[in-house]
Amino acid sequence: REDSMLALTFQFGPEPAAVDIRRVREVVPRVSLREVTTAVDWLAGAFVYRGQVVPVVDLHRYAGGGECPPHLSSRIVLVPFAGGLLGLLASRVADLREVP
Repeated sequence: REDSMLALTFQFGPEPAAVDIRRVREVVPRVSLREVTTAVDWLAGAFVYRGQVVPVVDLHRYAGGGECPPHLSSRIVLVPFAGGLLGLLASRVADLREVP
């Protein structure tokens, strides 16, 4: 359909969410993160991806829902950000769907 897009679906907090698949660089398993000293509690940490340090935002914490649950479906979604990459930690990362 002309008015829809292919999107990667996931969940954070109580709500489902989606991101346009064209904005997703890669989806990687949840990995151990290095602690990052910051004033914001929703920054879960950082990891090295192909030689680049990638900060990771815990979308559950960002939404005020506590830490991202340790589901097998929890993943880090890599998206372009500020000339590099940003990791989005979310749960129930599963489907590609057509969404309006």
